[in-house]
Amino acid sequence: MGDMEDDPIVRALERSSIAQTLKAARASLAEPSRPFSPLDRSLFRVADGASPSRPSSGYTVDQLHFAFRDAPARPDSAHSSRSSRTRPETIVEEDGPGFSREGGADVLRLDGSQKGSRGGSRRPSPQDSSEAGAGSDGSEELTPMVAGGAMPSPPARTPHRPPKPPSAGGYPTSLSSSTSGLSLRHASGSGYPDGAGGSTVLDKSPRHKAASPSHKKRSSSSKALGSSSSITDSSPRRRKSSASPSPAGSPLTPGGSTRADWDEAADAVMARLQELASSKEQRRQNPDLLAQLCDRIWELVSDIQAGRGRSPQKFASKLLREVMGLMDLKDMKDPKFLFKLSRSALALLKTEGSTTGFPASGVQQAYLNIAQGLFKYSQKGEYDKDFLSERLIEPLLEVLESQAAECSSNDLRVYIVGILKNVSQDEENQKLLSERGAVTVLFKLLGGEHLTGSSKEAQLLIQATAALRNLAGGRSHTEFLREDRLDALTRVMSLFPVHVELLTNVSRILSKLTLHAEACEAFAKNGAYMRQIAKTLSANPDCTPLTLRLAFVLGNLTERSDRLRVIFAFDCEGTALAPQLLAKYWQKERQLARIGPDQATNGIKEVEEVLVKLVRLLANIAISPTAGATLASS
Repeated sequence: MGDMEDDPIVRALERSSIAQTLKAARASLAEPSRPFSPLDRSLFRVADGASPSRPSSGYTVDQLHFAFRDAPARPDSAHSSRSSRTRPETIVEEDGPGFSREGGADVLRLDGSQKGSRGGSRRPSPQDSSEAGAGSDGSEELTPMVAGGAMPSPPARTPHRPPKPPSAGGYPTSLSSSTSGLSLRHASGSGYPDGAGGSTVLDKSPRHKAASPSHKKRSSSSKALGSSSSITDSSPRRRKSSASPSPAGSPLTPGGSTRADWDEAADAVMARLQELASSKEQRRQNPDLLAQLCDRIWELVSDIQAGRGRSPQKFASKLLREVMGLMDLKDMKDPKFLFKLSRSALALLKTEGSTTGFPASGVQQAYLNIAQGLFKYSQKGEYDKDFLSERLIEPLLEVLESQAAECSSNDLRVYIVGILKNVSQDEENQKLLSERGAVTVLFKLLGGEHLTGSSKEAQLLIQATAALRNLAGGRSHTEFLREDRLDALTRVMSLFPVHVELLTNVSRILSKLTLHAEACEAFAKNGAYMRQIAKTLSANPDCTPLTLRLAFVLGNLTERSDRLRVIFAFDCEGTALAPQLLAKYWQKERQLARIGPDQATNGIKEVEEVLVKLVRLLANIAISPTAGATLASS
């Protein structure tokens, strides 16, 4: 015996790959080791030449455009000043009977007098007023009409002018100017800015300030907003009015304040949102304010869903447009802002009436852009906790479950399930997904009679099976053992026999499930499961990752059930299949060994793992009195 141990040939054989394989196979009989699956966060791992148009992850968040391109027109007060610099064409009006022109003004005579009338004359336009006599202040004076024919004296002060149109970008340049107690007007004759930009004159008259109801509204809105460093309403007046009884015509909202109060505060936040959207400098100087504003937007969304305000659906549409526009800004695509805004946008998109007037294609694109942005950040594990803390997982599941036309896009679902696949690598997210019924939602994508085996369907199922693989461990494995769900998994293998990435994901699910005794009992109830697994293995002998995992699954099943040993050996022709695969991979191992261990280390290791699983499978079959004898004679 001592001579045998010292024999160099014996020692060489013990170090050979065959000896190492047999040693590992014996160890796996006692403690099976599941094949290692690298955590991958890409959309697809395997190139598919048959589907060149499948969704891609080869983009950056900065390349995404969130703002609605075909959104309903903004109110006149929100239009860009660039569109306001062109003077409206003068409306020419024909003079009818009873009109005359005196002192540069049209006068209506009701006493039948036609004195001074001029046929074919027209009313002066705003431009005409700028060409009046010297001493004119550049404004158009509208003279009151009287029945007696006597011309009254002109008014002592210039009537209230229209408000100054907003600055470029469609947003007010500053909210503080609306609360200064001063009204801005332009010195040009028309009261509107001309192409060169007229000079600005401050009208400090008490009459003007008292006659501006819009000033009062903007002033109270600014109080609700607070200073530039706060967006909360700390005004004593506002606190007092909120606590007072509801006046007639202003019913209480569910929160206890009047609907008018809520509308005023919501308009204030909207104004602040527009101001920040139009000023990159303010956003740069107030990063903390941006986070507060994002939180305040979510509060508004929650209020809208609770039915506060006089017209929550109309306000939801306005807020949705502003939120999507804000997400389009480069500095707002930072994850700490984008996550918060995405949650608000997803909630607004499903709010009844919020998308009224928007084209269906625009709504679909909004969903898709949000999903693409979130997917890019889900590719980095450092953001897994943020998806949980910002409560983004639940709304993503809701979109996936929705039957609405705008949520039925295959590409949209690919990105959303891809997000869930990536974030489910975190244990806390796995727990939440299981509690929220994610397994049921994902299996709905696999089940049903709608599947035909197309490449487009495979794109979505690749993501769904990868996400299910992450959820198949721990206590959640029992959710997979229902007969209809095992049917769904094996049916996917039957419908997509050439989609290797999809088949590999299914094999990973089965690898995790069959580690549990109750899973093997569930498989033993229906021999069709074993037959489909063996058929897939036989059809893809050259795919090493797939062969490795399916051999492991078959080894788990044949280890615990003599019935499954017989089914595999005879119904699946396993007594011929297993030896053929063993010979094939032994030849692969020899070829890689000749290349050199330094050049094919990973390949040799994977092939050796396949050999270990196949030897273990053969050993389990040999335990059966009937199958073992047949195997020994083959």
